[in-house]
Amino acid sequence: MHKILLVTLDFPPIVGGISTYLYSVIKALSHYEVIVVTPMTQGAFKFDREQDFKIYRTKKFYFRKLTLLFLYWKIILIAIKERIRVIYCGHILTGVPALLLKLFTNRAYIVVIYGIEVTDRKIGKLLNLVFNNATCIITVSNFIENYLVGIGVDSSKIIVIHPCVDTERFNPYINPVNLRRRHCLENEKVILTVSRLATSERYKGHDTVLKALPHILKEVPNLVYIIVGDGDDRKRLQDLATNLGLSNNILFTGFVSEEELPMYYALCNVFVMPSQEIKNKTGLKAEGFGIVYLEASVCGKPVIGGRSGGVSDALIDGVTGLLVNPFDEQEIAAAIIKLLTDKELADRIGEAGCERVLREFNIQVLANKLVDVLSS
Repeated sequence: MHKILLVTLDFPPIVGGISTYLYSVIKALSHYEVIVVTPMTQGAFKFDREQDFKIYRTKKFYFRKLTLLFLYWKIILIAIKERIRVIYCGHILTGVPALLLKLFTNRAYIVVIYGIEVTDRKIGKLLNLVFNNATCIITVSNFIENYLVGIGVDSSKIIVIHPCVDTERFNPYINPVNLRRRHCLENEKVILTVSRLATSERYKGHDTVLKALPHILKEVPNLVYIIVGDGDDRKRLQDLATNLGLSNNILFTGFVSEEELPMYYALCNVFVMPSQEIKNKTGLKAEGFGIVYLEASVCGKPVIGGRSGGVSDALIDGVTGLLVNPFDEQEIAAAIIKLLTDKELADRIGEAGCERVLREFNIQVLANKLVDVLSS
């Protein structure tokens, strides 16, 4: 059995799109012996004990560069000790030690690219070397593939492999009755966003939805907007909601456990996250793909996304969801009202989204594509 070393800065129990994706990669590669090297994080001891694969944790320092140096050293040691044949770099920065191993020991490595880790930074000579020496580069969307080609990455090395969803955890048969009672939402319509509330991720569009809400409430007065997630931008969003007079129509849940998350999707009528493309001094912030759209879709919910980034890979406009101008609160409001008031349309879109995820974004599809890459 081939050994694969998966190295990453983001891995469960950290919550987020990258860690979710990489955990699904582990499941997809069940026929291989996968060993993980990643920094220590809160809750790691309990999580690691429950896994059937080996995980090496490195010390995490206040200074990120120290964390990286310790991680790099551990990656090199484990790759040699475990006689690793292929290194799967779950983050561009973990490609640096893989590059060194390739140059001195000829070990192959694969790099996965999701989005802002390359779009929101200047790619220097070192990271260019990482790209140039990789066996292949896996991207999660056509948008990221085009971006990489635009900055000079060899297109023949790039393979688009979309993320998958755990269709056992997320499904259209979840009953959220207890959650509905807990939040006293028996008679309310619910729209939902699931995302980290980080200052660095304001492109997700929470504030635009908040600004659209007064327009929506004129047509759908019994509406509650649930925001699942936490982070350093939460207070700003709460203050905005208060200033807009929306305190009675907003629910900030904070962090939600992995066990409860599917119930929030089941609870909502519409999932909305109008992600934007925002240019800044270092590059571009945008949604690389958006696993949350798939999670909502497979729960049978119609989704609304911003016409930006890799979102169009995650949903098909007019079929499995609606794409909107993410900067236009009026257009966002109109799309939400449309799905909340036209049940036949909402049901049709929700069913189409569920069917597409079950057909195209399941763990077996991901496994087949990864095996093809590793076998080539």
